[in-house]
Order: sequence, then structure tokens, then C-alpha cells
Amino acid sequence: VVIALAQALFWSIVAVVAVALVPPRARGRAVAGVFAGSSVALILGIPAGTWLGQEMGWRLAFVALSGLGLVDLAALAVLLPTMRSGEGHAAVGTHPDARRYQLTVLTTILCVGASFTAYTYVTAFLTRVSGLPLRAVAPVLLVTGGADALGLVANGLLIDRRPRLALVGPVALLAAALFALFAVGTSGAATIALEACAGMGLSGAAIALQSHVLVVAPGRTDIASAWYSASFNVGIAGGPVIGGLVLSTLGLRFTPLVGGMLALLGLAAVLAESRVGRASASG
Repeated sequence: VVIALAQALFWSIVAVVAVALVPPRARGRAVAGVFAGSSVALILGIPAGTWLGQEMGWRLAFVALSGLGLVDLAALAVLLPTMRSGEGHAAVGTHPDARRYQLTVLTTILCVGASFTAYTYVTAFLTRVSGLPLRAVAPVLLVTGGADALGLVANGLLIDRRPRLALVGPVALLAAALFALFAVGTSGAATIALEACAGMGLSGAAIALQSHVLVVAPGRTDIASAWYSASFNVGIAGGPVIGGLVLSTLGLRFTPLVGGMLALLGLAAVLAESRVGRASASG
């Protein structure tokens, strides 16, 4: 619980801090860099921690993690410049709009919930629906993790130049991949490719939505970012619950279909946000 509280606080402010360290024109790339670090950490950290725990014991694995945390703490204390809340270009949204912000938060809940409705049960889907052997699950998850990182990099390069495309494109990709998983999920090769596409869609959407929050935040960006982080966790918690209900009623095969429906609602929300933005600009 303590670790979860610390992570929740960290993720509620880290994007705002990162953006404050770069010029306004590089906001999107700063957010992408933060999320890319998280993605690489998951890809490398989970197998490294598992190996360390198996070879030398789980207590040593936690000691090693604590040591890395202390190194991070020291680096932040020395290198991070002193900043006060409310100062700098990152303290407030560049185009504050409460309605657009609310639609962005709603999109986040729907997209993350859509992904986790299906992905929570990915091992069972790969083995029981797609017919892959259990030993193939780890490599598939590694491919998906690599696709997540690729989605972050690709959208990070796009987000400051074509922010609207960077916001709508990944949500559409996520919805399409989930619907396709339902349609052709019995094919192992197709499932691997589509899991990678779904991972790219979610990771690309995550950085675009977080970056957009810093644009449309109706008040202070740190508070707006905290609510965005909370909405992300609502999706993480709600997706498995919805997936579990689908699993016990319609069956495992239908988890990506229901996830796709949620992602489609997320696409509708982000398109509605775009219309509100255009209306505000023309008004």
C-alpha cells in the first residue's frame, strides 16, 4: 500500500515536472521521454528482478530495488532545480477548457479499461483461444512490451508536430486491434501481431492524453495531472472487473470484443473533444 501511494504521487506530478524543464515547444517529447523510461524499465526490470529473485533470493531483489531508489533520490536532490508550484510555463494549461479536460479524462478511463478488459486475460487467450503453447507466452509479452516502447517513440516524435493525429490515431489503432483480435484471434500469428498493435495503441494514447491534459487543464496542471493519473488507475482497476464479467458470461473469446467496444466509446469521446476544441478556436 505504501509503495502504491508513493507511485500514485510520483505519476501525478512527474509529467508536469518534466515539461517544466524543457521549452514549451518540446512539451510532448518530454512527456514521451518520461513514459518511454517507464516502458523500458518494465521491459528490462521485470525479467531482471525475476532472475535476481530466483538466483539469489527475493529479499536481495528488494534490497537491490531499494538501492536503485536511493540512487534516484540522490540524483534528484542534486540535479533537479528548485521549482515552486505555480511558477513557469508548465504550471497552467496553454488552452484551459474544463469540458475538453473532462472528455480527455473520460477517454483515458475508456481506453485503459478497454485494454485491460482483454489484456488481463492475455495468457489464457493466447493458449486457449489462439492455440499457442505456454512457453510462447513470455516471448509474446516481450514483443508486446517492445511494441509499447515503439508506440511511445513514434508518437513522441509526432505529438509536438501533429497533436491531433497523435491523440486520435492511437485510440483508433487500439479499437481496431481489439476488434480484430475477436475476429481472427484463433490464429496464433495474427494474435501476436494484433497484441503488438494494441500495445502500441495504448502506449501512444497514454502519452498523447497526458500531454493533452497539460494543454487543456482548467486550473493548475499538477492538480489536473493528478486527476488524469487517478483516471488511468480507474481504467486499470475497472478493465479486469469488466473482463471477469465477460469471462464468466460470454466467454474468454469475447473479452477483446467488449474491450473494442469500450475503445470505440473512447474514440467517440476524443473526437467529441476535437469538435469542442475546434468550436472554441472558431468562437
